[in-house]
Amino acid sequence: MLRKSFALLFAALFCASVFAGPASARTTVASWYGPGLAGNPTASGETFRPEEYTAAHRTIPMGTELTVCHEGCVDVRVNDRGPHVADREIDLSAAAAHAIGVSNKGVAAVEVHGA
Repeated sequence: MLRKSFALLFAALFCASVFAGPASARTTVASWYGPGLAGNPTASGETFRPEEYTAAHRTIPMGTELTVCHEGCVDVRVNDRGPHVADREIDLSAAAAHAIGVSNKGVAAVEVHGA
């Protein structure tokens, strides 16, 4: 009986992990960076363009696509490392921050999908 219960539990957990879809969003703190760094190289080797929807993150692999939501949502691509402030997890380009209402606040709680 115990073996059968274990097998059913394992099957249920396996099915739940397969059919659950993408991971749920994480709430974290975002800031933004922009015009003063335009033209500088990013950690990926690309030229930083504040008008593009990009982001900096300490550990997420370069090229990863994320959806970041605050007062709306925007899709960004990780192409840089940062932020370099301990209490923040993601830096958005000026355009991405403006699109979701973070630029007028400077720092805001956001939901990050896809990480």
